[in-house]
Amino acid sequence: MHWTVKGYAVRGGESVIDEWARSVPPKVLAKFDSRLAFLVSRTIREWDYEYAHQRKGTGGVFEIKFEMGNIAYRPLFCQGPSAEDLTVLIFAEEHNDKLKPISADDTAEARMKEVLENPSKAIEYEY
Repeated sequence: MHWTVKGYAVRGGESVIDEWARSVPPKVLAKFDSRLAFLVSRTIREWDYEYAHQRKGTGGVFEIKFEMGNIAYRPLFCQGPSAEDLTVLIFAEEHNDKLKPISADDTAEARMKEVLENPSKAIEYEY
């Protein structure tokens, strides 16, 4: 399986990935890109739980897991708009087993619905 990675469109042709990438050090972006490279070459069933998994209580939202500089990054994504796409919906961080922002799951679910209803809300990401 080889997935296409996309990001939720936020404004002016930019995705949440572009927006987030400008706010983090290059090493963090490189770690994110390496995690994506691992995931896109495997099926969902082949993903190690420590790398990515579906979030409980959400309707199809997954999280990517990686740490850098004592920060637990948790980009949330979904499968879609097509069956071969993974679309990053929001970037969150985990603190004491809770996501920040606290609205991350709700935001991800709302954006997932938008992406599935309107595929133009997902912009391809070249990592």
